[in-house]
Amino acid sequence: MELRGDTMIVLASASPRRLDILHQLGLPCMVVPADVDESVYDHEPLARRVQLLAELKARTTAAGLRDERMRWVLGADTLVMLDGATFGKPADQADARAMLGILSGRVHEVASGLCVLDRLSDTARCSVSISSVRISAMSEEELNAYIDTQEWQGAAGAYRVQGVGSCFVEHLDGSYSSVMGLPIRDLYVILRDSDYPFIKGSA
Repeated sequence: MELRGDTMIVLASASPRRLDILHQLGLPCMVVPADVDESVYDHEPLARRVQLLAELKARTTAAGLRDERMRWVLGADTLVMLDGATFGKPADQADARAMLGILSGRVHEVASGLCVLDRLSDTARCSVSISSVRISAMSEEELNAYIDTQEWQGAAGAYRVQGVGSCFVEHLDGSYSSVMGLPIRDLYVILRDSDYPFIKGSA
C-alpha cells in the first residue's frame, strides 16, 4: 500500500525508543517534541496522570503545527511507581543511583499513557497500560557499572528494560513495549478504531 501524506504520525516526544517502535511498525513519522510542565498533574493518581500528560503533550505539539496534512499527533508518558512514590526521568547521576537503589530487588509498577490526537476531528483517543516489573537486587559493583552505561538518562525509573538494563529484569508481568514507553497493542487498537488508512489497509 502506498503511503499518503496524511498517514504521517507526529511524535510529540524526543524519546528514541518510541521513535524506534514506530519505525519497527513501518509507520511514517516525524518528531516534534512537546515542551510541557510534567509536574502539572502530580496530584493525580498514577494511571490518570500519565494519560493526562500524554494528551497534554499531543495537544501542545498539535497547537504548533502549521501543516494541515499532519493529521495525527501521538503523545506518550511513562512513570514508575513504588510504595506510592513516582519516579520519572532522573535529573542527574546521583538521582539515578538513588532511584535504582530504591527499586533494586523489588517489584514496581510501570504506567504508560498514550494519546493519539486526530487534528481533523479534534478527537483524542487515549489509553493507559500498567505493567509490573521486578528488578534484581543489584550489588554496589553492578549499580556502579550500570550507572556508567548512561542508559539511565531520559529513562523513567533510571533503567531501560532493553539493552543492558534487561540483565537486571527478573520478571515482567504486562506489556514489554509499554515498559519501553509505547504500548504497541494499545497504539494498534486506537489507530484501528480511528480513520487511519495504513492500519485499516493492512489489517
